[in-house]
Amino acid sequence: MRTAVFKALATVSIWGSSFLAIRVALEGATPWGVVWMRSTLAAVLLFALLGLRGQPLLPERRDRARCVVLGLVGAAHFLIQ
Repeated sequence: MRTAVFKALATVSIWGSSFLAIRVALEGATPWGVVWMRSTLAAVLLFALLGLRGQPLLPERRDRARCVVLGLVGAAHFLIQ
């Protein structure tokens, strides 16, 4: 129970502070630069987490095409919404 509460508080804290962090980051960088930095940091952290857990860094070969399609659909949805 305590672990779940800690994870929830950590999530809320990170999510809530992201708006302030973006505001500060935009003072010294372009919007595209901030997006690039956020995406790169997220990818590095997620790959590190996968490595620490001993999970494969890439999906299985049979699932790769599905992952590409899901990524394209997600990006297209974002752009047309």
